[in-house]
Amino acid sequence: MAGRGGIRWEGGGPAAAARALERAQDDVREVVADTVRALPDALRRTFPDAARSSLPRRGGLADIVAGADLQVDEDVSGDRVGVVVRASSGRVDLGPLNAGDLRHPVYGGGRWVRQTKGVRAGMWQRACDDARKGTDDELTQDLREVARDTARRSRGS
Repeated sequence: MAGRGGIRWEGGGPAAAARALERAQDDVREVVADTVRALPDALRRTFPDAARSSLPRRGGLADIVAGADLQVDEDVSGDRVGVVVRASSGRVDLGPLNAGDLRHPVYGGGRWVRQTKGVRAGMWQRACDDARKGTDDELTQDLREVARDTARRSRGS
C-alpha cells in the first residue's frame, strides 16, 4: 500500500520475507534428505521381488540374483542428493540386467554364457520405481507444507 514517501509494507515486510526464505531453504533440504534416507530400506525390500519376477526361476538364477549383496548408500550432503545402489554376486554379472541381458556360468562348467530369453528388461528400474511408490506423493505434500509455512512466516504471522 502506498504511503507518504514510498511503499508501506503490510505484515512482516521484506525482512520477515527474507528470514522466511532462508528458513524455507533449510526446511526443503531437510524434507528432501528425509525422503532420500528412507529409500535404501525400501530398495532392499523391493530388489529381491524384482529379481524373482524378472528372471527365469529355472536353474535358481532368480534366487541367486535376489540374494545378491546389495549396498545402498544415500548422499544428502551439499547441493546434490541421491541414492547409489551397488549389487554384487560372484555367480552372475548383475550390471546388464536392466537391459535384459544376463551373463551367468553354465551349470557344471566354468564357461559363462549370455542369456536374454526369459529375462525381462527393466529389473533395476522396477525395483527403484516400487521403492519410490508413495515417496513422491509424500514429498510433494511435505514441500507444500513448507511453502504454506514460508508464506505464513513472510507475512509475519
